[in-house]
Amino acid sequence: MGRPLLRQRPVRGRGAWDNTARVWEVDSKRLIYTFPAHVSDTWAVAFSPDGQLIASGGGDHKVKVWDMATGILVQDVSGELHTGEVENIAFSPDGKTLASVSRDGTLRTWNLPGTTERISAYVKQGMSEWSKQGEFEKSDEYQKRQERKDRQLADLTRGCQEKIVNSYGNTANWQPFTIAQYNADSESFTLHSRLFGDKMRLHVPPREAERVRANFSQMRYGNPTFDIDDDQVILKNVSVLIPVDGTTKTFTIGR
Repeated sequence: MGRPLLRQRPVRGRGAWDNTARVWEVDSKRLIYTFPAHVSDTWAVAFSPDGQLIASGGGDHKVKVWDMATGILVQDVSGELHTGEVENIAFSPDGKTLASVSRDGTLRTWNLPGTTERISAYVKQGMSEWSKQGEFEKSDEYQKRQERKDRQLADLTRGCQEKIVNSYGNTANWQPFTIAQYNADSESFTLHSRLFGDKMRLHVPPREAERVRANFSQMRYGNPTFDIDDDQVILKNVSVLIPVDGTTKTFTIGR
C-alpha cells in the first residue's frame, strides 16, 4: 500500500451535550465545523469511508447527514422512524448505506445521498433567496431576474462541484491501492481501490514492471486530480513516486 506524498488533513468528529456535532483537525486540534445537529443531545457521530459525509444520531430520534465539502445538511431522517434515542450509526464499506441503532430496539438502514443530491442541496440553499420576491413584478423586471437566476444557478452548481472535488483531494480516505496483474499490451498494472474498484491503471514500461511491483509498498502519491461522473467522484489521475534501482522514479496512475 502506498503512502501519501501530499499533505493530508485527518479529522475527528464527536457529538456533544449541547445538541451539536463537531469536527476537529487532529494535528492542530482546531475546530473546523460545528453542525447544529439535533434539538436534543447528539449521541452518535460517524464519517463515510471517503470522508465526504458525516452522520449524527440524537436524543430527538433523528439521523442527520452533513456534507463535509460544503458544510450543509443533505439528509434529515424523520424522528417518526425511530421512537427512541439513536445510540449508534455506521456507514457501509461502499459508503452508500447508513445503519442506525436506537433505544427503541430497532436497527434501520438508509440510502445515502449521491453526488448529484449533494449538489442539489447546496444549490437549493443558495437559491432560496429567489423565492422571496414580492407578489407583483413588472414583466421586464421578471425577465431580468430570471436571467440572473439562471446565472446564479450555474455558478452555484459549478462552485459546489469544485468544493466536492477539492474536498476529495484533501482527504486520505481515497487511498490506498493494491497492485494486481501486469498487462504487457497496455504496459500497465491493474490496481484495486476500495473506493474506485479495479478501474485504475499504473502505467509502467515492461522493463521496469517487476521492480515496480517489488517496491510498490514504498510508493508515495502526489498531485491527484478528481472529477464528477455519473453521480460519483472519480479519480482521474495521480502521480506516484516509486524507488527503482536506487533512484526515485515518477509514474502515473490513470484510467
